[in-house]
Amino acid sequence: MAKPALDRLFAARSVAVIGASRHPGKVGNSIVVNLKKSEFQGHVYPVNPAASSVAGYPCYPDITAVPSVPDVAVVVVPASVVIPTVKACGEKGIPFLIIISAGFKETGSEGARREQELKSVIQQYDMRVVGPNCLGVLNPHRRFNATFASPQDFPTPGGLAFISQSGALGTAILDVSVTNPLFGLSSFVSLGNKVDIDEAELLEYFAHDPKTQAIALYVEGLTDGQRFVQAARRVSRAKPIVMLKSGRSSSGQKAISSHTGSLAGNEVVYDVALATAGVIRVTSFQELIDVSTAVTHLPRLRQNRIAIITNAGGPAILATDAIQRHPLVLSQLHNVTTRRLERFLPDTASVHNPIDILGDALSDRYRGALDIIGHDSSVDAVLVILTPQSMTDISEVAEVIAETARRLARPIIACFMGERRVEVGRKLLAEAKVPVFEDPDQAVAALAGLYKHTYLREIANETWLDTPRPPSLATRRLLELPPESESLRLSLMQSLDLLREIEIPVARTQVVTSLTQAEELATRWQWPIVLKIDSPDLNHKSDKGGVVVGIHNRDELATAYKQLSSLIEQSGWSQADIVIQNQVTTGQQFIVGAHQDPTFGPVITVGLGGIYVEVFKDAVNQLAPVSVNEARRMLAKLKSYPLLSGARGQAKADIAGLAKVVSAVSHLVAACPELNQLDINPVFVQDEQVIAVDARVILAPALRR
Repeated sequence: MAKPALDRLFAARSVAVIGASRHPGKVGNSIVVNLKKSEFQGHVYPVNPAASSVAGYPCYPDITAVPSVPDVAVVVVPASVVIPTVKACGEKGIPFLIIISAGFKETGSEGARREQELKSVIQQYDMRVVGPNCLGVLNPHRRFNATFASPQDFPTPGGLAFISQSGALGTAILDVSVTNPLFGLSSFVSLGNKVDIDEAELLEYFAHDPKTQAIALYVEGLTDGQRFVQAARRVSRAKPIVMLKSGRSSSGQKAISSHTGSLAGNEVVYDVALATAGVIRVTSFQELIDVSTAVTHLPRLRQNRIAIITNAGGPAILATDAIQRHPLVLSQLHNVTTRRLERFLPDTASVHNPIDILGDALSDRYRGALDIIGHDSSVDAVLVILTPQSMTDISEVAEVIAETARRLARPIIACFMGERRVEVGRKLLAEAKVPVFEDPDQAVAALAGLYKHTYLREIANETWLDTPRPPSLATRRLLELPPESESLRLSLMQSLDLLREIEIPVARTQVVTSLTQAEELATRWQWPIVLKIDSPDLNHKSDKGGVVVGIHNRDELATAYKQLSSLIEQSGWSQADIVIQNQVTTGQQFIVGAHQDPTFGPVITVGLGGIYVEVFKDAVNQLAPVSVNEARRMLAKLKSYPLLSGARGQAKADIAGLAKVVSAVSHLVAACPELNQLDINPVFVQDEQVIAVDARVILAPALRR
């Protein structure tokens, strides 16, 4: 993995501020003042034709008058003059720009046009840009603050790189870091509109940054989800990545008419993609801080067994309840451990996990319990809870926890509940780099995030993503979209032909144009048979009476044929055929489908099928393509998997055959971006084979990501 060339941005030796202002309260003034107050050691060049100096620095009338070529130019001018300003920076040879100015795509069509022009200009001059519409860039270790945050919000130097799409949330993060020594930052970047530098490139950079131990992101939407996943999969193997994702992309909310499209909604795909990439997804601002703190300062949590030491029963119950909500378990202590605890603790103490050392516990009792627990191989991490009783020696307990954390090669975190009396203990632990929390829920969530890094890292390490197999020429012809077409739905016959091309078994099916033809085929194929209406205007045939099953003789066939013919005549559909099909009478019904997600690309879905597919919503999604083995792992995650594996004495179904179908569809959708949506519903999974009886395929121009 080549090292990204962003060093001159984060370790700048000279900075020009174009649009610097003499007036306090102006953004152009705040940036110059922040560079000065952060004690930046490089050259600062304010640019303002109406000023002789700003914040004590000599001022220049334009960028051409600056005596050297700055590493970075911070652009704080009205949107209407950003383009000529950027061109002047390009002529000067400045490699990096931080464009603070707003007034681009966030403001509407005119702003979007201006942003597209900006993109062309920076490409012309081979410049790199953060922004526009951003808060800026900050590197505490280099005393470099090119933001307009409050000058009091210079963060504690530390090991967490923070990337934010929101400048306002970024100011909150900086404020937290000022007073919390556990939340020290290695760098801070506000991305804004992401005209150039984005999350994926920054992940690659921070992967190589020796000051960065972990990376946290606040994201409202990713513009290139596939690139982000590829970068995050590489980076998460070495460093934890934590993300808070808010909002829902407008493109992800477009109407999706397929079953699988609704089963794999935008946020579901985000969950799948981030897990596949090894990214720890959190759901609140506080959890973002807590989990980021844990992964920055604690060793890896290799397994999920937690021991709790507490001086109060109620908080331990709260912690136990929280553990049950997360992928964690209480450690089952070894017998030798409980015997040692019995000998050490008072008779009324609880020696089983959670270990209640009683309200009168002093630091020596905490020390002894920690020493005993520290020798138990069934314990992967320890949560130490303290409530402030009248006799509790809070500072001494904090020092014991800190000393034990330095000795033990496993995660130890603390929960000191209360405010005024425990403040000194929290401060001691924070200074010792031991994560300490106010609430058991916070502490457990932090441990859960730490453990998620372990198992998500393992997922990211797996070779889950196959290389898409090129489709056959016949497949390509079936997926040809007429010129200028916005979308095209294939007929049932075309859809089933497509399945045959990728070697999926299909029930015998044929279009019939008369009752006589239907009778001849039914007699030849053997009863029972099914009649269906095939029309691009009919989304769900069963709901509209467009399917008749269980036809066993000529009389029933005649009635069904008349019923469907009448429905076609009354409907006004532009095109409709009647299709006859062998009825499959045995097997479990599943759905296999795929669609093109606007952010992450091809997605494969498998779940319980039939008419109740959207009632039970038992489905598993994955980015495509997947191997047959990965498809089997997907099946094993379904709640309905026992139907396949032989529940309650039933015969085992053809799991291998269904996995092959899932893998084949995943390769098709990955190789053919014009295949917008596909449903195979149902797929009958029998003892020794699978049979697809219905399919729906929608083509659309390939999405541009």
